[in-house]
Amino acid sequence: MHEYKTEIILLLFLSLKHIIQNSCQISDYTEKMPNSYFRFKQFTVHHDRCSMKVGTDGVLLGAWADVTDCRELLDVGTGSGLISLMAAQRNPDVRITAIDIHSDSILQARENIA
Repeated sequence: MHEYKTEIILLLFLSLKHIIQNSCQISDYTEKMPNSYFRFKQFTVHHDRCSMKVGTDGVLLGAWADVTDCRELLDVGTGSGLISLMAAQRNPDVRITAIDIHSDSILQARENIA
């Protein structure tokens, strides 16, 4: 039970960070990005239109969260869909629901996951 609480707290932290970034000007941030994508070994995540860019915190959470025995996962504030992609890569049987309040992020996550 403790593991689930930790994962929920981390997902809530990322959601709060997402809400804060949505309330700020993100145009300056996106102009400084060297690429509109981030390439991993097995997939590429585009993040040019979403509010949550690929960053160290998302990559670490995606790598750290144990989804081995997970049957369902809720990715709140999915942004580019990075954490959902990483979870699906490690557990192809998990049913993932990814949500976001930013419409461009939803579109970008759908494209990244397709």
